[in-house]
Amino acid sequence: MMAVTPVRLSVRLLSTACFLGLLSAPALAQTATPTTPSPVVPGNAVPPGADTPGLQADQAAGQGALVSILQAPRQDYDAQGQHVGSFVLLPTLDVTETYTSNVYASTEDTKHDFFTTVTPAVSFNSGWDRNFLGVSLGGEINRYANFTSEDTENFNSLVSGRYDIIQGVYVSANGGFQILHEPRGSPNAVNGEFPTEYHVGHGELAFVKDNAVVGLKVNGSINHYDYFNVPAMNPDAPVIIETDRNRTDYELTAEANYELVPHYRAVLRASGNERDYDQKFDPGHFQRSSTGYQVDAGVALNIASKIDGEFYIGYLNQSFDDRRLPDAGGLGFGANLLWNVDGVTSVRANLSRSVEETIVVQASSFIQTAASVTLEHEFRQNILASVGFNYAHQDYQNFGRVDDIYGVNVEAKYLLTRNLATSLNVGYTSKVSNAIGDMQLSPYNQAIVALRLRLQY
Repeated sequence: MMAVTPVRLSVRLLSTACFLGLLSAPALAQTATPTTPSPVVPGNAVPPGADTPGLQADQAAGQGALVSILQAPRQDYDAQGQHVGSFVLLPTLDVTETYTSNVYASTEDTKHDFFTTVTPAVSFNSGWDRNFLGVSLGGEINRYANFTSEDTENFNSLVSGRYDIIQGVYVSANGGFQILHEPRGSPNAVNGEFPTEYHVGHGELAFVKDNAVVGLKVNGSINHYDYFNVPAMNPDAPVIIETDRNRTDYELTAEANYELVPHYRAVLRASGNERDYDQKFDPGHFQRSSTGYQVDAGVALNIASKIDGEFYIGYLNQSFDDRRLPDAGGLGFGANLLWNVDGVTSVRANLSRSVEETIVVQASSFIQTAASVTLEHEFRQNILASVGFNYAHQDYQNFGRVDDIYGVNVEAKYLLTRNLATSLNVGYTSKVSNAIGDMQLSPYNQAIVALRLRLQY
C-alpha cells in the first residue's frame, strides 16, 4: 500500500491542478477538433445521432485533423448556422423511431418494443482565425410504446476552448456535466425497475506542442460519477443501492513524440490514474479505490489527406486498496487508424485494452479488449452508407467470468437539403458469457432498427 501512495498523491494533485487551472482561466479555448468518443461497448447500442455536423468537421480540418468520408464537409448540404458576431449558432433536432427485439437485454422471455427518441442540441462556437471558444448543450428524451419503465431523459453540456500561443503550440481546456442512464446490456447494469441514472462532471486541461521534430502533450482530467439508487424489478426485493459506486477519477498523461522521417513519428506515452470511491467499503465490504498506470511505446503516421494512425504496445496495471482484490494488469496495446482510400471511401479501425470498474462483488475489475472496424462510402454527395463490426472481450479478475460481445451495424444516410436529412440504422448485438443467473450476467441477443429524421439550421 505504501508503495503506491506517492503515485496516488501525484496523480490527484496534478489532475486537480489542471482542473483548477480550467476554472481560473475561462478564456482558454480548446481545439475545434471534435473530441474522440470513448469506444462503444457492443451491447450498449443506441439509435444513431452522434455523427459530427459538417461545421465541426470543417473546423477539425482547419486544425489539420484528417476527417473521414462521413465527417467531411459538404458545401451544398451542411448547415450554415446563424452568425452572431464572430460566433456561429448551430441548432439541430433529431427524431428517431427505433424497434428493439430485446428491451431488457435478457436471455429468456425477451420483450420487444418501439421507442421514440427526441434529441435537441445546440452549439455556439467562435469563428476566429486564432484561438477557439465554444459551448454545446444537448438532450435526449426516450419514450417507449409499451415498456414505459424504460423511459429516460438525458442531458449533456460542454464548454471548451483553445488558446494559441504560437503556431502548433496551444493550451486547451474543457469542462461539462452529463445526466445519463445505464443501458440494459451494460456489464454493470442491475435488475432495476428502471435504468440506473447517474451524473458525470468532467474537467480537462492540456498543453500541446506539435510544431517541430520533437512534440509534447500533457493532459490532466477529473471525472466525478454520482449514481442513484433504483427500486428492484422484483417488488418484494429491497431497493438496489447504487450510491456506493460514486467516485472521482483522476488521470494524468504525458506523451513525447519524435519525427523519425517525414510522416512517421515515434511515440512514448505514460499515464497514471486514481479511482477514489466516496464510500470506503462497498456492500461486500471491499475497498474498491485504486491507483493505476500505463506505459506505451509506438509509432504514429500522418500522410496528408490519406492516412492518420497510431499503433502502440506497453504495460498496464491497476492496484486496489483492498489486499483481497488482486492487481489487474498485463500487456497493453492499441491502435487508431483512419484511411481515406480514395475520395469516396474511408476505413476506420480501433483497438484498445483497458482496466474497467465492475459491480461484481468478488471481482476486482475486468480487463476489456475492444476492437472495431468501420467502412464508410459516399455513393453520391448526399447518399452515404457505413457498415461497422465491433467486438469486446471482458475478462473479470479473480472471478472466472468471461464475456464476449459481438456487434454489427449498418447505416444509410440521405441528405435531402441543407436543413433536412434522414437515415436508417440496423444493428445486431450478441453476448456470449460463461456466467449464469442474474439477468445482467447472462448471454443475450438484440436487434435494433432505427429510422431518424434530422432538422438543422
